[in-house]
Amino acid sequence: MRTHAVAIWMVALLAGHAAAGGQSHDPNHTATIFVHGFSSDGATQTGVYGDHEPDPALDDFTSLLGLPTINQPGGINLPNVIAATRYYGDTPPAYYTAQDLQDIEAVTAQWGGGIPRYAAIVAKYARHVMTQSGAQQVNFVSASMGSFVTRWLIEKNVEGLAGDGAGARGLSLEGVISGNWAATHDEVPILWDLLGLPTIDIVQMNYGWIDEHLHTPRTEADNALLSGILVGQTASTRDSANEGALTAAMLLAGEFQPNDGVQGVLDSYFHEVTPQSRFLDLAPTLTFHHVNHFELAEHPGAWAQAASFITQKRRVTITMTRAQINDIHEPALPWWDWTPVEIVFESHVYSPAAELQWSILDPLSSRHRDGVSTPIREYNAHGEQQFFDHVVFDDFVLNEETELELELWVEEIDWDLRYGVTEPLGSSYTDLGGTCIVIPVTGPGTYFVAVTEWNADLTVEVFEYPFADLAPLGDLDGDGTVGIADFQVLLAAWGPCPPPPCPADLDGDGFVGITDLLILLGHWG
Repeated sequence: MRTHAVAIWMVALLAGHAAAGGQSHDPNHTATIFVHGFSSDGATQTGVYGDHEPDPALDDFTSLLGLPTINQPGGINLPNVIAATRYYGDTPPAYYTAQDLQDIEAVTAQWGGGIPRYAAIVAKYARHVMTQSGAQQVNFVSASMGSFVTRWLIEKNVEGLAGDGAGARGLSLEGVISGNWAATHDEVPILWDLLGLPTIDIVQMNYGWIDEHLHTPRTEADNALLSGILVGQTASTRDSANEGALTAAMLLAGEFQPNDGVQGVLDSYFHEVTPQSRFLDLAPTLTFHHVNHFELAEHPGAWAQAASFITQKRRVTITMTRAQINDIHEPALPWWDWTPVEIVFESHVYSPAAELQWSILDPLSSRHRDGVSTPIREYNAHGEQQFFDHVVFDDFVLNEETELELELWVEEIDWDLRYGVTEPLGSSYTDLGGTCIVIPVTGPGTYFVAVTEWNADLTVEVFEYPFADLAPLGDLDGDGTVGIADFQVLLAAWGPCPPPPCPADLDGDGFVGITDLLILLGHWG
């Protein structure tokens, strides 16, 4: 009875966020817009802003899902199109009205350009895509500074998108959610090569600017407009970009945080999310990838996870809730006590479904001491056990996913400046062993894992969002298969399309005809 009541509550709450004319967060009727990141000369770039920006990376991404893109003829006419634009430039697009031009001029005059201007450009482009494609809502997939642009767009309700329920899902990739450490420490000379000469972009990524003009504290999500949008966060943790200059500068300043060579991990996700900001009362997802800032775009595991986030509806959270260390591996010396010992629990998470469907072998998420993305746990004695909540995985999985494969291992740290551990005991790390375990993810459960040196409990939670499934191409009646009924729908729509949406126009050319029939037959079953 209680489960039934919760389900009714969830559907009722989601209905409050539904876009006009259809179900909310439906991947079949939601366009996705990629929002690019920072460029050192971006603020002075010329050219057209806010128009379609074909990008080969879109094809690599959408090949996983079979979704249309603006790169293909007619793609913009389909309601689940993947699109991209650029917010840098000095020339407006042809679709701008006189009012649009006045809006851009006004926001530029008010703020001097920068993030507020870019947010207005992206928001107007989102409205344009919705009009052309017939999409009911839009997703935003943003990278680096593009995530700051998107956050401003949502929390300031630019173009009324968030207030109207037009925003569906927002995925931040190594994003400038709450500022950028390097932009805030321009007194450190080593960072000039990293960011270039100061521009308005760098000024506005400063911690103080965000606290003053967007929200204080900057790391907190506290805005009711966020509650209508499913938010996901991805952090990259390999600090090799720019030859490790950012890590060197942070250590020099005594302010180290895990980073990808450009963006600090602590600035790439919300630390606190207030109740009024939570979509269906849940915090945003958070995933870690051990790649640097420029490698993430080529990382198949990240693309697999992004594809799942924008199209799927089952969220899986795996948490380590208890762990016992049988041997703490510290010398027992009468003149010095080396306890507590510093223990890190490390993990890779793999998707059998992504391997089967897309031949992707890379982990969906990685937390380990190489990227300083897993916290230290302090133990004092052999056989000691502790209870805590250490999240191993928290993100969406494919509909076909029945289990995830976890690689777990533990190390004791004696020397690592990034963790602040300096014990001169010879080796920097002691390997306490590891193992692999297959975890079912179709429902909740608790699992025990053990090796000689340690053992732990894992808890699985599964949340099924009340979203529509991503329909196969040609499924015009929404029953999950392509068959006679869809054939009849297509025949009934034969000929020129009315204004979008025109679901039977499978190739987006504005006409339902033989090409659409061939596409439907090619996906029969």
